[in-house]
Amino acid sequence: MSLRIGSSQAARVVVLVFLAMLALPAPATAATSVVKLLSTPNPVVQGQNVTVTAGVNLAVSMPASGTITITDTANCPGAAAATVVVLGTITLGSATSPTPGAGTLVVSSSSSSPYFPCAGPNSLVASYNGDSNYSAGMSQPLSETVLARFTATATDLASSLNPSSAGQTVTFTARLRYTLANNTFPAGVVVFTDTNTGGVLGSARVQTSGGGVVSANTAASIATSSLAAGSYAVLAAYSGDNIYSPSSSQIVNQVVGPGTPPPPSITGVVTTQGGDLSHNTNIAQNTWIEIHGSNLAPSTLDWSNQDFSKGLPLSLGGVSATVNNKPAAISYISPTQVNILTPLDDSVGPVPVQLSTPNGVTQIATAMEAPASPSFLVLDAAGHVAARHADFSPAGPASLSVPGFTFTPVKPGEVVLLYAVGLGQTSPPITDQSRGSGSLPTLPAISIGAVPATVQAAGISGPGLYQFNVVVPPGAQDGDLVLSGSYNGISTENGVVLTVQH
Repeated sequence: MSLRIGSSQAARVVVLVFLAMLALPAPATAATSVVKLLSTPNPVVQGQNVTVTAGVNLAVSMPASGTITITDTANCPGAAAATVVVLGTITLGSATSPTPGAGTLVVSSSSSSPYFPCAGPNSLVASYNGDSNYSAGMSQPLSETVLARFTATATDLASSLNPSSAGQTVTFTARLRYTLANNTFPAGVVVFTDTNTGGVLGSARVQTSGGGVVSANTAASIATSSLAAGSYAVLAAYSGDNIYSPSSSQIVNQVVGPGTPPPPSITGVVTTQGGDLSHNTNIAQNTWIEIHGSNLAPSTLDWSNQDFSKGLPLSLGGVSATVNNKPAAISYISPTQVNILTPLDDSVGPVPVQLSTPNGVTQIATAMEAPASPSFLVLDAAGHVAARHADFSPAGPASLSVPGFTFTPVKPGEVVLLYAVGLGQTSPPITDQSRGSGSLPTLPAISIGAVPATVQAAGISGPGLYQFNVVVPPGAQDGDLVLSGSYNGISTENGVVLTVQH
């Protein structure tokens, strides 16, 4: 019996064989042997190797031992009688026969070897010599077809859409031409390659359809929508199989145009905070907000000094924005996010937000505007607040330090400068020409480590950026202390901390 197992199944097979042995009674006489035989590949072309597997069915408490001899009988053209050749012997239970009661033999079909003496039908028989538990036995004849040569094939390649555009689906189909051999259709794989780069576009197994030999269609195809703009020299290579020879197609020059990008779309509007905290979905005037979406800009770009030649830039990389139909300043663009500074507008309630981009105009998104939307700026996912000491050196844990910027914790009793957005108008009111200065009409309430802190001053330190001068409570404990605040009855976000160390 032929039995092939992978290494992961070996232990399970051994256990099943052992249990089967226990269930069988000890024989009084030698059991009748049932000898099985198979070969692969079949048919085979001269020059290829054939793996012959033979075995004896388990019938008693022990698997068969001894040897199995494989014999080939062939009727060669011009010979007066059949030619009989011993292909080899399998020793059951040997190191080369790991499966109990069975084994394999690799036979060369080369015309220069004594095996398979001629092309055509060959009849294989497995003869078992028997042992103390099993009688001698013989398998049924197995017909192995030996072909004198591979059957030639030709491969034709076609594209479903040429030229195409980036993002469009293109199907490459390779069709085989051949003369049917041994009443067997071709098998194997076709690999599609861009010969310009050597990159593989995909592969597929050939499949044959059609009712008759003449109408049969053997082909393989792949579909791809990932081709970027450019030119591709596509080749289809058929692997061949044990009957049919490999072949390659002509090269198809696939031309891919730039295509039309999808329209831009807004998915959300939030107040900028930094870090990974839950964002504030309310906005306020003179506030940095983030517009999230898809295809919002063709590239990623930050504003630079030249963008300020006529004040805050209202356009960046061809992207502009309006909030409540008023133009907004832009500091950052990318395909998925645009950062803007809301215009001076004391509206309260839902307001429209819209972007104009090189890819088109977005739909109108709605944001909720309030007199204030206070949010501390944070520097990392742990929620460490953006802060500076009174000498303007960076304040925070040492883990935030980078070359050129050394962070140190604040001490109890010192004045720390905290930064936030979303505080709205100042007194006197700021204008489009004076966005960089102004004090808040009332001071915010701030607690550090649940202890109220003294706020000495609060106002604008830059476009859309607010600064609080706060005295760290003298009794503050060491560690990352929770920082909270409120302004005009509206609380700041949760999860913000300030690092304190004596």
